[in-house]
Amino acid sequence: MTLCGLNPSVDVFNDLLCALVKKTDFQNVLFVYKEMVKGGIVPTVGTLNSLLEVLFETNRVESGLNQFRRMNKKGCSPNVRTFEIVIKGLVLNNRVDDAVLILHEMLELKYQPDVCFYICIIPLFCQENRLEQGMQLFKRMRAANLVPNSVICRELVHCLCMNLHLDDAINILEEMIEIGEIPPLDSFVDVMNGFCEAKRYNEAMCFLENNCGNLVSPHKVLLEGCCKADNFFLGISLLEEISERGIADCDCWNILLSWICENASIKKAYELLGRMIVRSVVPDCSTYAALVVGNCNLNKYEDALELFHYIRSKFWVLDSKCYSRLVEGLCRLKRIEEAVVVYYYMSKSKCPLEVATFNLLIEATCDAGKVDEAVKLRSLAYYSGTSCSSVTHITIMLAFLKSERAKDVLVMFSQMVIGGCKVHAEVYCILIR
Repeated sequence: MTLCGLNPSVDVFNDLLCALVKKTDFQNVLFVYKEMVKGGIVPTVGTLNSLLEVLFETNRVESGLNQFRRMNKKGCSPNVRTFEIVIKGLVLNNRVDDAVLILHEMLELKYQPDVCFYICIIPLFCQENRLEQGMQLFKRMRAANLVPNSVICRELVHCLCMNLHLDDAINILEEMIEIGEIPPLDSFVDVMNGFCEAKRYNEAMCFLENNCGNLVSPHKVLLEGCCKADNFFLGISLLEEISERGIADCDCWNILLSWICENASIKKAYELLGRMIVRSVVPDCSTYAALVVGNCNLNKYEDALELFHYIRSKFWVLDSKCYSRLVEGLCRLKRIEEAVVVYYYMSKSKCPLEVATFNLLIEATCDAGKVDEAVKLRSLAYYSGTSCSSVTHITIMLAFLKSERAKDVLVMFSQMVIGGCKVHAEVYCILIR
C-alpha cells in the first residue's frame, strides 16, 4: 500500500502495531512506526503506547522513558494505559523506585485509573513487597467502587501478612466474602503463617474456627507453627480437634509425629502412631521416615534399619533429612555395609545425599579398606545428583596412595580436574608423593 502511494488510516497502522507488539516484534514495530512518520500520519496515543510497550518488553528502558517524556511534543497526552505500560515496564526491569515516581506523577496529575490498571499494577507492587503503594492503590480502587478480583486480593493479603499487617489482611478477606468472592486458599494459609510468625496462636485458633472450618492447609500451618514454638500441648489439642471433625489427613499427623521424633521420646512417637491408626489414618512414607529419625537420635539403628527395609519393600523413598541422618549414623558406628545399602537404594531413585554426609560415607568406606567400593559410590553420585567436592577426591586419592596404587591416584586426579573441582595444595602433595 505504501509503495503504491496509498496511505492507510492511522487506525490501520495502530491495529498492525498492536498485533506486532503481541509478538514482541521490535524491528517490525519500528519499521511500521517509521512508515507512519514518512507518510506524514500523526500518531495517536494508541500508536505511542504500542511503541512504549515493545520498548519496555525488549528491555530498552531508557528509550522507553525517553519516548514517554516526549509524548507531549508529538501532540499526544499520555492516558491511563500509558502509565500502566510504563509502570509495569519499570517494575519488570527492576526499576521499582522509578515506577513509584511515575505512579506519584500520575496521581498528582489527577488521572483516574481504570480496573485494568489496578488489576495489572497492584499485584506487581505487592510482589516487590511495596506494601505502601499496593495499599494506596487498593484504597483508591475501593473508593471508586471498583471490585478487586481474586488476584489482587491474593497478592495484597500475601504482602500484608509478610509484613505482619494481619488485621488489614483479614479485613480484605472479609470484604471479598461480603461481595460474594471466594478467597483463594493461599490467602488463608498466608494469614495463618502471619499469625504463627507473630506468635499470636490464640487469635490463629479463633480465625480457624470462624473462617477455615473444613480447610486442611491452614490447620497444617498452625500445627507447624505450634511445633516450631515447641508448643506441643496446643499442637496435640488442635490435632485432636480436627481429627474429631474428620479433616485431619496423614500429613497433619506426620507434622506432630516428626516434631516428637526430633524433640521428645520415641515412646511418645509410637503412642501418637497408635492413636493415628485407631483414627483409621494409614501411615505413609513420611510417617516411617520420622520414626527412622527418632530411632537414629537414640542410636537405635537396628530399629531404624528395620523401618528402612519396610520403606524399601514399599518402594518408597526417604526424605533428605532422614536419608542423611541414617547414613551419617551408620558411618559413625562403622556399619559401612548397611550405609552403602541405603546409599545404593536411594541413588537408584535419583535422590541426592548431602555433600558432608557423602564425604563421611566415602571416608568411612576408605578407612575400612574398601577404596574400590568408594570409587563405585563416587560414580553413582553423578547419577543421583550428589555433588562430589575436592574432599571426596582427596579422600579416595589418599586411600589409593596408601595402597601404593599410583596409577589410580593419577586417574582420580584427572577425574577431579574434569569435574571442575578446585585443586588444593594437598592434591599436589599427594601427586608428588
